[in-house]
Order: sequence, then structure tokens, then C-alpha cells
Amino acid sequence: MKNDININRDNLKKFITFDIESFTDLDSLKKDGDLTYFDPVIISAHDFYHDVIFTEILRRNLGEKEQIPLFEKDLMSYNDKEMRLEKIMLLAEFFLNFIQPKYNKFILYAHNLSNFDGIFILESLLYISENYSLKMEPIIRDNYFN
Repeated sequence: MKNDININRDNLKKFITFDIESFTDLDSLKKDGDLTYFDPVIISAHDFYHDVIFTEILRRNLGEKEQIPLFEKDLMSYNDKEMRLEKIMLLAEFFLNFIQPKYNKFILYAHNLSNFDGIFILESLLYISENYSLKMEPIIRDNYFN
């Protein structure tokens, strides 16, 4: 890492890490691959600078499975579509916590961004962009989001 006189201890703490915890039907994953169903349960984040933990429960009923398709499909039932939109709206609510001036120049780091985490995160950011008139531009390098 190149020495930079502008980097100080406070700047190094301006990271927020987050992760979605979920269940996946492994039999469905083996059989159907990308058409698998999964059950997102909770998303949480830690703001190291302010030492704050954010948590959003992504289930209506913690005692029941709420499996939804990984990708939106034409064949999805009305209930699947409604549940998917509800999850996207909950994720959008979660990310709106970080779209405010005090988080300017912070880095949000997604743990295990692959597969369904990334799909739902991108859908929720698109939802925010469309419904809150915010312009978002992803940083893509070597075909990967940065």
C-alpha cells in the first residue's frame, strides 16, 4: 500500500461490513441450479466508525420458511412475486440507512456477495434509485463490481 498523507486512523475505520444470512434448499440447488429457492432471514451490518450495528429481519414469520426463487421468472406465483418485492423493499430500507451525509466516503463491504446476496442487493439498490430519485453508478472493474 502506497503511503498517503491523507490517510489517518479515522479514515481507516470508515468501513461498513454487511451480510445476508439465509437458508438454501440444497436438494433444489443440486437439481435446479440457478432456479433454486432460498430463504433470506436477516441482514446485518457493522459501522466501525460510529460503532453501530444495523439489523433488518427479512421474514414475516420467523417460524415458517419463506422460500422464493433466486431469479424472478414469468412462472412465479403471485405470492412469490409479492414476497420477493417485500424482501427487496426491506433491503432497500436497510440500505437507506447509509444514504445520508454522515456516510459520505464510507466503504460498504458485502460479505459473500455472490449468488443471491448480490442479486437481491442490486435489485434493492435499483428499487432505491427508481423510487427515491437517486442516481447510482456501480463501479465495475474486470467484469466485477467494486
